[in-house]
Amino acid sequence: MAVKNYKVDEAIKVEYQAAGAASALTVQMDVYDEADVLDAGQSGVMVEKGSTGRYVLSFTPDAEGEWSAHISDSNGGNAVRQFSVGTDNISSVASRLTTVEGKVDTLDTKVDAINTKVDALESPPMVA
Repeated sequence: MAVKNYKVDEAIKVEYQAAGAASALTVQMDVYDEADVLDAGQSGVMVEKGSTGRYVLSFTPDAEGEWSAHISDSNGGNAVRQFSVGTDNISSVASRLTTVEGKVDTLDTKVDAINTKVDALESPPMVA
């Protein structure tokens, strides 16, 4: 199991803050897959949140590996973000751990019940 920060087939929200919170820019995000090939279908113009100078766009990786987003704005700003993608992420591992803990608790309850029955068999009834 490859535990990574992001999971295959789950959307990754990418945010970009323009220098000086510049608003109304054209901000392009180019997504590169695990083979470092441009994924044109998931690349595009980021959408500004209100007039905050913060821009957002999501993409969904379809394979394990190191993905990246190369961002450039119309004022000349640039940024690169890396995303480590695997079959599991911290959230999915935590979910599996919770399931295992539940099964262990159930097993503990059953073992306690067996111990109670064994104790009863080991203590013969008192004859008067």
